[in-house]
Amino acid sequence: MSTIPRCRRSFGQSSLAPGWPDFESPGPFEPKRWSAGGDEPVTGDYTLNSPGFLQRNLPHSRRGKANALTILAAIAITIILSTTIPHFLRLGNILNILEQLSILGFMSIGMTFVMVSGGIDLSTYTIVSAGSVVGATAMVSGGYSPLAGCFLMVLVGLAFGSINGVAIAFGRMIPFIVTLSTMVVAQGFAIWFTQAQSISGLPDSYVDAISGKVFDVPIPAIIIIAVAVIAGVILDRTQYGRWLYLTGTNEAEIQAATQAVKAQLAFYASTPAYKPVLDLHGWGDLFSELNTLSKRGEWVQMADLIPADMLDAFAVTGKIAEIPAKVVERYGGMVTRVSFYAPYRMDHHSIQELLAGFRAS
Repeated sequence: MSTIPRCRRSFGQSSLAPGWPDFESPGPFEPKRWSAGGDEPVTGDYTLNSPGFLQRNLPHSRRGKANALTILAAIAITIILSTTIPHFLRLGNILNILEQLSILGFMSIGMTFVMVSGGIDLSTYTIVSAGSVVGATAMVSGGYSPLAGCFLMVLVGLAFGSINGVAIAFGRMIPFIVTLSTMVVAQGFAIWFTQAQSISGLPDSYVDAISGKVFDVPIPAIIIIAVAVIAGVILDRTQYGRWLYLTGTNEAEIQAATQAVKAQLAFYASTPAYKPVLDLHGWGDLFSELNTLSKRGEWVQMADLIPADMLDAFAVTGKIAEIPAKVVERYGGMVTRVSFYAPYRMDHHSIQELLAGFRAS
């Protein structure tokens, strides 16, 4: 959730959260920051104060730091393995690793979408096993084509996945418990379906398709690289990807942001200067209670008194991608510029996305 609780007509200096750089704008939604000396405007992307090289280039958000740590760990592991295992970095060995880990890679990509949205799935591997034995049995014993066998594999996975989805989304059950149960059921199903016997004699056309090579590159390696790139683009560059991040981060973060904005509004509403505004909107009775609580220092209780309709009246609320359009819809015909302010911490990526949305509005 992002909020922009104040708009004004003047061309004066903007008011930002403590510690954030001020910026001015010569026109609507075109931020311009001033240099450290205060005598020269600096245009371009909005950035946090970053006087040093490391501060400029190291990520500031929690997610950025986690990504950087993951990359550094992967580089360190690669260096260790390349120095301790002969021929580790040879192309043939790398392609062989990609081929052997392709199944795990596909599951990891799917798990990424689940975890980004704040969930967890313990049943992935056993569902893959259940789908595999059904498809393999259909091809070996039933005489089905490889295409039909693959379709049955997907169908089994879809069935188990639907059970997880319905139980979690509509039954409001805990993902850990649901997927743990599905893991056991899928594993038992695979054992029962095969009578604990291995399956052999897969059609040559199927084996050739999954073990073939294109320019000496294994087909599974090509597919996993392509799927990983597509998944990365979806998560980082599409509205659906941003929605996934917002879905996951955000029950707790949205509540924290909402509470912070309510606390800010409660502070304003507790001052005599804002009582006429409350009277105008029909919330005049709230002033006395807020003013009394403010004198006692009971700020949390004050925030709890702010009703939802009051929040919507004084603050622009919504997902990051929705805020610019909502601001334009509410204030576009009345103001020439807005002063952006949110009484809680926002990561750098969200700020950049907001400003990009304002420039495009």
